[in-house]
Amino acid sequence: MVRMGVVASSEPQREIPQYDRYAIASLVLGILGLLLPFVGTVPSILGIIFSRRGLKSRKVGMARVALVVSILGISLWVGLVIWFFVYIITGGEFM
Repeated sequence: MVRMGVVASSEPQREIPQYDRYAIASLVLGILGLLLPFVGTVPSILGIIFSRRGLKSRKVGMARVALVVSILGISLWVGLVIWFFVYIITGGEFM
């Protein structure tokens, strides 16, 4: 029986497995962590958390790349904050 307005499809709906979603989300958060100035550590930390869960998925490569990008994002912003404070403390004379 076909209801009005509902089209029957012979193809089953593909659903993205839960852990694949973690891999995708971690990559997006890792990239955001690199691009957002000064608050980039928050998405990077979330990217690390999600990539750890994403390592259990079929998209292990994407989760590994996301882990590396997230760690780079944290390193970049923490390094910039440290450099900024050293620059302020020394009056710009440390170079």
